[in-house]
This record gives sequence, structure tokens and C-alpha cells, in this order.
Amino acid sequence: MIALLAAALMLAVGVGPAAAAGSDAPAWEQAITEWAPGGISGAIASPPTIPQNVALASKTSTSVRIRWDAPASDGGAAIADYIVEYATPANAVLATPVWTTFADGVSTTTSATVTGLAVGTTYLFRVSAKNADNITGPTAPLAYAAAAASAPVAGIQSSTCVIMADSTVRCWGLNTSGQLGDNFASGTVSYTGVPVSGLTNVAQLVQGINYSCARRTDGTVWCWGANSEGQLGVGTTATWSEPQRVTGITDATFIATGGNNTCAVMSGGKVSCWGRNDEGEAGNGTTSAADQLTGGTTFVKTDASTEITDATQV
Repeated sequence: MIALLAAALMLAVGVGPAAAAGSDAPAWEQAITEWAPGGISGAIASPPTIPQNVALASKTSTSVRIRWDAPASDGGAAIADYIVEYATPANAVLATPVWTTFADGVSTTTSATVTGLAVGTTYLFRVSAKNADNITGPTAPLAYAAAAASAPVAGIQSSTCVIMADSTVRCWGLNTSGQLGDNFASGTVSYTGVPVSGLTNVAQLVQGINYSCARRTDGTVWCWGANSEGQLGVGTTATWSEPQRVTGITDATFIATGGNNTCAVMSGGKVSCWGRNDEGEAGNGTTSAADQLTGGTTFVKTDASTEITDATQV
């Protein structure tokens, strides 16, 4: 049978002898029909790629509407459905993660409103595409913290990080700028939480655009990921794929991020910001980005000469 199939395939691509003139059907065609009456297809099924640009569209206290763009590739068959799943951070990082599929029926609409969420609870979301060949592709992650800002999860763009019970950090999602903090050990994307290299005793975690910062219990601040505006606070604009200690910060009690700038409240109540400053984000009376590559260099002021000294959060 194997020899017969091999001969049939060779003939099918035109490498065998031509059929005799006047025959009703070539011998190789008769052989294929007998072996596989339905014929042989050369198409190879493949999954769709990841849905693109997953983002939060709107929210209420018990629902979240998310949107996304179609995958770059449908795997050779039209997209037939999108699957939206959600989980709490604790369930998402279990050895066997527990995700709930949102029951919205079969839909090719590139948005969904997930309802029935618990007020004050942090949720993670992910979206995958299924094509007409019934093949489901990889998931695209999104984080949304429905709880207060102090909830121990951070997410923006296409990566997410969470503080674990042992005060370490795990991240997942895209890793094109080193934003997973694992020195690219997971490549340019990870669909499961990977440990951030060497980061322990984390008390607070925040995330900007493709970068993250963590405040440790000793008052130091460590950042990793994209750094085009100096938002990592390490004195340069080089990207870092592992946590780097922010220069000049030794007694932080609270940290926060904007899109590409970071701020820390010191134990004495002063506030220091670094990163992008073209619109005065540093709060020090200037718009000089060159002066904001490190923390603890300048401090937020209430006027030209008076620094804030009684801040508790930023």
C-alpha cells in the first residue's frame, strides 16, 4: 500500500509517465480513487495567529468591554469565532490555570462586554480566534484591575505582571522590549507567567507602556523594559530586559507610572519623578527631558521654589 501511494503521489505531481492515449482514466488516478475515494488534499490546516491590539474599551463596576483587531493570519480558513476568557490573578498563575470562558455564543465581532463581574475584584482577560477549520490559535492577554489602585496586579499594552504570595513577580504576554523581565528567556512572547529575574521582597508593582517598576520592602525601586524616555531611571535610555535599580531612590514608600514617566514618594514626603517631561510631567518647574534620566535628582514643587514635603501617594 505504501509503495502504491508513493507511486500515485509521484505521478500526481507530474514526475511519472503520461497516461496512455484513449484510456478512460490513468492508472494512477484509478489507484488514488481506490485508496482514497474522497481524493487527496494538499492543504495543511494551521491555527490563526494572536488577535491584535487587545484593549479596554469601557467599564462599569460589574462589567468590562474589551476590543481587539483581527489576527494577522487566519490560518488558511476564515475566522469563525472569538473566544474571550477571564480569571482572577490567583487562578491564572496556578500550576493548572483556571480560566472562565465568557458565554457570548459564536461571534466574529471584534469586541465583547464581559458581564457579571464582582465589584472590587481584579480580573485578567485573554482573547483567541478560532477559524472555519475549527482550529483555535494562541491567546492575547489583557489586564484590568476592577479593584482599587493598590491591587497587586499591573497591566497595560500587551503584557501583565502580578505579585506572588512569596513577594516575587511573574509576568506574561509580549516581551519585545524586555517587559517580562526574564532577560528574554521566554523569547518575545509568553502565554504563561514567567518569573522576573532576581526580584524579591516586592511590596508594590506598577506598569507603564511596555515597562514595569517594583518597590521593594527596603525602599529601593527596580524597573525593566522599554526606556526610550528614561522612564527606568537608570541614567540612560537603553532598554533593559532584567530589573535595574533606580538611581537615587533609597526610601520610597509609594510609586506610580504615567505612560512613559515614573514617580516615587519618599519617606519624608518628597516626590521625585523621572522619564518623559516634555509637558512638565516631572513637576519640577521645567520641561527638560535630559534632566529626568534618574530618580532623586529633582523633586516636585508647588511653586518655583517650594518642594512638596507631605505627600503620601502620587
